[in-house]
Amino acid sequence: MAHGIRVDLSDLSTVQAASAAVSRLVERGEIGNLDAVVLNAGVMLADRRRLSAQGYELTFAVNVLAQHALLRGLQGPLSPRGHVIVLGSSTHRGKRATLGLVPNPVWQPPAVLSQPERGPLPSRRDSREQGGVAYASSRLALITLAHEWADRFASLGRRLNVYDPGFVVGTGLVRDRRPHEDWVWRRVMPVMSVIPGVTTPSRTARHLVALALGETSPDLHDGYVEMGRVSDAEPVTFDSARRQALWDWCEQTVDEAGTRRAS
Repeated sequence: MAHGIRVDLSDLSTVQAASAAVSRLVERGEIGNLDAVVLNAGVMLADRRRLSAQGYELTFAVNVLAQHALLRGLQGPLSPRGHVIVLGSSTHRGKRATLGLVPNPVWQPPAVLSQPERGPLPSRRDSREQGGVAYASSRLALITLAHEWADRFASLGRRLNVYDPGFVVGTGLVRDRRPHEDWVWRRVMPVMSVIPGVTTPSRTARHLVALALGETSPDLHDGYVEMGRVSDAEPVTFDSARRQALWDWCEQTVDEAGTRRAS
């Protein structure tokens, strides 16, 4: 039997409530411990001006902070040999890996990355550039954070890997753009799926499910898998100072959200 739990990743209070709901289902014996967890949701916006419920830039809030909060909340119901998959993206490698369609990521301290753009409204082109940078930077940050999670899981016998679905065409990824751009992405771009590195939702999903269930790479831990092929994340994602700073900031921010929710 499937159990649906509503969650709004733009609001940490609902993320924490959803995690608590999963824990209650396990405690009551309605479901077993979680053998596999796939953190798949994310957003790519046309600008950096929208806010999460807690006042953080929406792209970073959903793609990084909510993922950390959700994984933290699911540690309890996760089985002793549980496997977590975090969704990565080739955008963390820079625009060369995205056919030039997404700008290079920019690393900044999380307190800066999480702040929205302010000041005079930029041109439409500059606004889209900011949105692309925010998305690529959030993916770079999430993969960096995943290494830190993997280190903590290793001592518990659990596994965590990053799955890069590839350049997936025909999805709703650019629905925040102008209507004709969204139409081209959904209706025209799928013909590009024959190009190496470009794929479709159904094709890449099969690789993701096989990895999550341990049907492929059953012993892999802290790995990076691109469309079914074991690869390597960019070396910069292993930077210890970045990892620690990002971990500390996310922990503090999630704790503060929990305190406000309880009060």
